[in-house]
Amino acid sequence: MPKAEPNVDGTFLLVNGDNVFGGSVAPAIEAVKKADAVLGVEKVSPEVATTTGVIETDERRQVTGVVEKPAEPSSTLVTTGCYVLLEDVFYACALIRPSAEGEYQLSEAVGLLVRAGYDVATVRVGGRVNVNTPADVERAAELVRGSENGRSHGSLSTEGRHEIRHDRPDHVFQVAARPFRGMGVVRDREHSDGAPTIEGTGIRVEDIASAYEHSGYSPDEITQLYPDLSLGDVHRALAYYYDHIDDFRTSSSEPASA
Repeated sequence: MPKAEPNVDGTFLLVNGDNVFGGSVAPAIEAVKKADAVLGVEKVSPEVATTTGVIETDERRQVTGVVEKPAEPSSTLVTTGCYVLLEDVFYACALIRPSAEGEYQLSEAVGLLVRAGYDVATVRVGGRVNVNTPADVERAAELVRGSENGRSHGSLSTEGRHEIRHDRPDHVFQVAARPFRGMGVVRDREHSDGAPTIEGTGIRVEDIASAYEHSGYSPDEITQLYPDLSLGDVHRALAYYYDHIDDFRTSSSEPASA
């Protein structure tokens, strides 16, 4: 993701390289016109759900939570490795930690966006094969051959490229994007020596980041340390910290004035 960020300008499509789809990703691209981000999803068995990202949704099919590889899945709706994302996902990626297996899960970054108030929709994208074994290669080939024989279902060819556009007014999108753009972080010269704080609380961004980065507290635990903070406040503080990390490190290394 860090290598991709400098090359991304606006909303973008991401498809996992080990997934082969028999249908078109066009429905996902179309759906993002009415949401901040879109996840391609499918229904699986409860056993399979324990091995991947499980999605919880409301009655509008909007995502309310994403749980990676749960022992007891609350849903059998799962991610498919097809995402249409906004640039703010890079801020969320900076906040996630590796799993017990040492992996960074994109689904967890999407979960942070959901918890911070972003509108994430779901869409079915048709048949899919996750290619991990030689047998999967043959299954994927059969899926593609079937797709070629039924062109009405679309394909993943480069024909008919889709340009992603947001028809909503810019100010609507900006409001939705506030949690990861430093909104709610202020500098008050009369308090905290002008250091960045969460507006209305006086709690320094640096203290929140230290609790997370050095003391190992989770965002939920930080809200217990600082009852005046909401979970969204914590995510805003951490995003602001990592977006200005060079400034914080320079400030902490400067000798205190006499």
